[in-house]
Amino acid sequence: MTIAIGSGFAYEAIASNQGARDYPPPGKLVDAGGYELHLVKSGGGSPTIVLESGSGETSLSWRDIPTDLAPYATVVTYDRAGYAWSEMASSERTGENIVRELYTALKKEGIQGPYLMVGHSLGGMYARLFAQTYRDEVMGLVLVDARPENEAQDTKTILEEEKFAGNPPASTLKLLKHSGILRLLQNDLLKGLVAEEDRGQFINIIATPNCYPKLL
Repeated sequence: MTIAIGSGFAYEAIASNQGARDYPPPGKLVDAGGYELHLVKSGGGSPTIVLESGSGETSLSWRDIPTDLAPYATVVTYDRAGYAWSEMASSERTGENIVRELYTALKKEGIQGPYLMVGHSLGGMYARLFAQTYRDEVMGLVLVDARPENEAQDTKTILEEEKFAGNPPASTLKLLKHSGILRLLQNDLLKGLVAEEDRGQFINIIATPNCYPKLL
């Protein structure tokens, strides 16, 4: 049993290293103030459309939308710290820090406003905060099924009444990843959750152990 478990961890370590080489970052790693943030820039000209992904999502979540918008504007997608190709940040994961780091990376890469902020789900909170913080450089705000700031308070009673268990513990998700079980049984564990054609990217880029403790 010990040998089998050890083999699973070794298999995942080798496969993860190979997977990282198979899926290089499509954008550029930019200094966001102590760590590198992965930015993907498409198109050109004004305005600059910045797409903020939802909880646990990455720049890949927007699929073809950046390409479709690129003929009309500069389009930016990115991965928040610790997700996909972005490095981990040592600073606390507050909205203020996340917004400031994005702004820092945009400026260092020479991506100027006016910014049109588009936020999906949790990304809507960050998009609103960005617009509030840098209001002189933001021309508009688009919210796509955005999460309100008081959602946790408003939905707590409903979720308790429905006995909603929520996501599995972070420790369980980490174990599935590190042990190779998630990779080996991906067609069963990810069925109905991740499209078959997206599972390679999900296993190797999105489902890193770093993303489990806090889906921000």
